[in-house]
Amino acid sequence: MTEVSTKNINPPQNGLRIARATAREVCDIHALGMAKISADIASLDTFQNIHVHNADALWAVYGEDDVMAGFFAFLMLTRDGTDQLVEGMLDTRAPSTQALAATGEPPHAIYIWALVAEKKVAGALPLVLGAFDAAVYARTDLYARPATEGGLRLMKKCGFRSVATGGDLEFGALGVFRRSDAPAQIRYPGRSETAHAYV
Repeated sequence: MTEVSTKNINPPQNGLRIARATAREVCDIHALGMAKISADIASLDTFQNIHVHNADALWAVYGEDDVMAGFFAFLMLTRDGTDQLVEGMLDTRAPSTQALAATGEPPHAIYIWALVAEKKVAGALPLVLGAFDAAVYARTDLYARPATEGGLRLMKKCGFRSVATGGDLEFGALGVFRRSDAPAQIRYPGRSETAHAYV
């Protein structure tokens, strides 16, 4: 696989720099996830396989000291993968490649698979989404499942709704941010939160 350079993909904003992860950085991302989310998150092999399958799956966030301060991990889902997710049948700990769109393939939906976004790092989510190719991702619905109360607050403020009811999102429930009907930009509301999502 050809690595995508992380240097200067996006200029720093608010002291943060975001970049697609390189193969070498996947281990650091997994270690950070184990430290901040749970020692029982998906395996390193799974992180590496997802990264190889789609170059937009893993993004690193760097602070002013250029040390990794957080990350965002996505599952780029095919239509079948989206159906499995909504029906509760998708194995998010080790998803099959049949459920995932490959690099350059427009996904049917994006699942925010794992993230570590503490304090102002949470504000990097719109930066990451803004870095996606608009022609490919602009009308792609976003799904996520909050794993902390901070994550739940952040998702609510960003406009996520319950998949099951269409109403307010609850802790641990699958939420969706609809962009398929009309392009919509997710906006961080500006308050520092500690946000983690399930893997």
